Amino acid sequence: IQVGGAVALAGMMPKSQLHVLSVARGRLGDAGAQAIADTALAEDAYGLSKLRRLDLSENQITACGLAGLLEALGSNTLLRGLDVGGNEQIGSVIFSSTDLAQQVVDALKAAAGLHDLHLWRCGLSDAACQLVVSAQPPQLSLLNLAMNPLSPDLRVRWGRSVRDGQSATIRF
Repeated sequence: IQVGGAVALAGMMPKSQLHVLSVARGRLGDAGAQAIADTALAEDAYGLSKLRRLDLSENQITACGLAGLLEALGSNTLLRGLDVGGNEQIGSVIFSSTDLAQQVVDALKAAAGLHDLHLWRCGLSDAACQLVVSAQPPQLSLLNLAMNPLSPDLRVRWGRSVRDGQSATIRF
């Protein structure tokens, strides 16, 4: 799916009864991710969004698209799982401005219903991963950071904090 398809799909989402949406391995980019965030993650007239899991892995999304998706989760208490893994430009763009990094942090902290966040193979550096870990919402149970270029020191440090029960399970 490309951006045009995402916009068309997003237009149908408010009427849909879908609980799981997988649009993996496409070319949505940030515009397509934002179209889905604006509709599929938006609450209906009764204050409910029906979608529980969203997979936008491998779709050429950057940190801008990630921020838009996470911002939509601030008012969405029903989406439990978000997979944006394989979007390798997230890591290269996240620190392109302090505003964007702060936008990701604020939106992730406010993601009220999110339990599983998959950021595998997103090109996240140690600093970017630390940013995500520090911003995780309290109810997050799984943070998948597999296949990111993490240093051995960081892996050891997080392995200890997970065993101490101080954060979500971090998969790396």
